[in-house]
Amino acid sequence: MSTRCWRRQRCSTGMPKPPRSPGPSQGRTNRAIPEEGVTFRGICAADPPGGRAAAIAFGEGAMASSEAPREAMASRIFHCRLIPPRPDFAFTMTEEERALMGQHADYLREKLREGSMIMAGPVADPAGPWGLLILRAGSEAEARAVTDGDPVARSGRGFRYEILPMLSVIM
Repeated sequence: MSTRCWRRQRCSTGMPKPPRSPGPSQGRTNRAIPEEGVTFRGICAADPPGGRAAAIAFGEGAMASSEAPREAMASRIFHCRLIPPRPDFAFTMTEEERALMGQHADYLREKLREGSMIMAGPVADPAGPWGLLILRAGSEAEARAVTDGDPVARSGRGFRYEILPMLSVIM
């Protein structure tokens, strides 16, 4: 895949033509994951200045640049949604709940240092804010162990996590 810029061309109406999508062999890769025996297709991003090629993780395995470590290819990415005990929780927290959220943030920072967490933060949903946690784990059971260890999940105050595996991720 070429990383050079393309020039906008104009069609007969004078409007800019949209860029052509890559052909069957431009920027696409087919690779079988040996452990799973399944072929996946994805588009890899070009190298950013001073960076490495982006990896695309699929289902049970991962497709990555040849420089990616083998252990990263064995992990999966999980979307974890922390549902608070009430829709207005973010706006009506008590001091005790605020302290619990501080413990929750400390726990997530530790998971970030360990490398199991990729990112986390509150989501401004019109139906009520909730927490987003993106985890890297070998299995759904490992992801569940991380969420079960969260102080808010152990508090018995009505917090719960929904965990879904990502089918593909561009990182």
